[in-house]
Amino acid sequence: MDIKSFYYLLIRFLIINCIFGSSYFYFNLCYADYTGTIFDNIPTHVYRATPSKPADVFANGFQRSAFAHTDLSRHIQADTGDMSAFISTTSNYRYAEGFASSYAMGWWHVYEFYIYEIVPQGNFVSVRDTYLRTLNEETNAAVRENLENPFVRDTYMREDEYAALYEIPPERILSATRYEFDMTTRRYVRREQIENTVTRISRNNPAVSASLHPNTFSLGTHIRFQYNYNMVSSGFACYQQQTNTRQMKRANDVQISLVCPKINSLKFEKVPNPKSMLSDKSFAMNINIFLYKNFCLSPKGENYVYIDYCYNAQKWSYTEFGQFITEVHDGKNYQHYCLTSPGKSNDYNYVKMEICDLYNKDQLWKILKNDDETYSILTYNDKYLKSYYNYYVYTSFGFESYKTLKLKNAMEMQDNKSQALIQFSVNPFILNNHDILYPTSAGNVYLDDEDNVKNYQNFYNAHNNALFSSFGHDREGPQVCYYSLLIQNRGSTWDWIKDKYCSTRGLLTQDYRWFFQKAKNENKYHIVDSAGNILRIDDVGGSKNRYFAYNANPSWYDNNSFLDSFLLNNAALNFAQSFDNTKMESAEFHLNSYYIYNLIKEYFRRIHPIVY
Repeated sequence: MDIKSFYYLLIRFLIINCIFGSSYFYFNLCYADYTGTIFDNIPTHVYRATPSKPADVFANGFQRSAFAHTDLSRHIQADTGDMSAFISTTSNYRYAEGFASSYAMGWWHVYEFYIYEIVPQGNFVSVRDTYLRTLNEETNAAVRENLENPFVRDTYMREDEYAALYEIPPERILSATRYEFDMTTRRYVRREQIENTVTRISRNNPAVSASLHPNTFSLGTHIRFQYNYNMVSSGFACYQQQTNTRQMKRANDVQISLVCPKINSLKFEKVPNPKSMLSDKSFAMNINIFLYKNFCLSPKGENYVYIDYCYNAQKWSYTEFGQFITEVHDGKNYQHYCLTSPGKSNDYNYVKMEICDLYNKDQLWKILKNDDETYSILTYNDKYLKSYYNYYVYTSFGFESYKTLKLKNAMEMQDNKSQALIQFSVNPFILNNHDILYPTSAGNVYLDDEDNVKNYQNFYNAHNNALFSSFGHDREGPQVCYYSLLIQNRGSTWDWIKDKYCSTRGLLTQDYRWFFQKAKNENKYHIVDSAGNILRIDDVGGSKNRYFAYNANPSWYDNNSFLDSFLLNNAALNFAQSFDNTKMESAEFHLNSYYIYNLIKEYFRRIHPIVY
């Protein structure tokens, strides 16, 4: 064995035992050298702003999925919805207040929010201390100069963040301060403080003391550079579990309890076939309206929704994410469409059926119990589903007894929710000039300026890996799927990418399956087919094929000029960063597919915290 292999095995042995070993020897081996780092200030309280209601937070605390990443820098720099294992808190109450006020008006779109008061424990990582330790220990002049950049320093220090790893237990949450939007001042105003009496007896009982994670956590990846600590990367995510005084007295002094990611015990939700998933839990939407009974909802011409008699009633599914889904014929094939509120459009507030898109909040609905014991259907921003004499369905604010739809089988639908349809819009922009892919009428796939193809929307279905387009119909109408001729013709070098009318209700053949993938050793992203062939755009100047899309085997030498790097939205980006195509169609590949499906589902669960 050469010396390089020996050190590799030694480091791997130490990391595995640091993460999964629970003995005093391994604890000292992993932590003893770092105990000299002492925090100047451990905050007695930290704060987290969120629209989540106290009844849920006081009972369950805050949690992050075991599928999430533990890269601290990626967490700090990422947009909302990044699949991070960290839960953001701050020691600066004013910052939490300002952050929440801006997000409540925009991203959250809510009338009230809460700031939770929390006592930190041993899984809270000080972002400021981690950054300063990394800066002080860096000996490479160029790397240090990058870290000393004022913008970089501000990124890590301005928020006074303490990032909790995986969980904040409910008993460490002392209170919630409620803020409500004041229509007179047009500002969010502090209303009341609510004590946690769900998992606590009182504010001071049980007594909990503040602590932090030892200053040993790696800074993670900043501008494509991985900052490790003592040869340990950001994947090293154990922390010492804090116990109360009685437990400590009864425990042996050398017994150290480490909480680590349960990598070997992750429970994957298998990727369901969307057709059977939805049809197994489908119901007629029985409603009362206009003082009459026994009406049902049904899609009508031009995908509007209509009140109809219940003879041969349309079947609907209500999903865990709040989607109302039914089958609609798009002019070529039957598809799963989602009930969609008009949002900001001026289409007389009429509700329509559109291609399902988890990025579209107008497709997320709530079932609410009214004062008269009936149930209504509301949009994410609290507009009621109503109808009038023309029998078409629309939305507006306020409960109106005569016009508001009352859902008769609400409890049945709530108790038998189906799994969510994990499908989302994704317009992959080419990296160089922000042009996007679109299907041509001749069956080819082409690259053009976004302004020229505004009604062409691309979507991705995580159940069957379909990449498809609305084909110029915006968000409704006949859709086409992209497929790989290289797979269909069993080629080995390259071939064109084509499009064809398709249904995405069920599973698809291999030539119609697409994946997002991070390029090896580069900070860019590819689109690949189910055999790992990379989607490329012909970029040969003067060629009649310029800007047409084709697939190429990654090992095939292509001496022509081409484009193959794309900008992706967050859902596709999370997919790409976790996708591994090295073992296509092996058991490991299927496991990776399950993992990614769960990852994307968790991402959307996180960015839509209000609806379900």
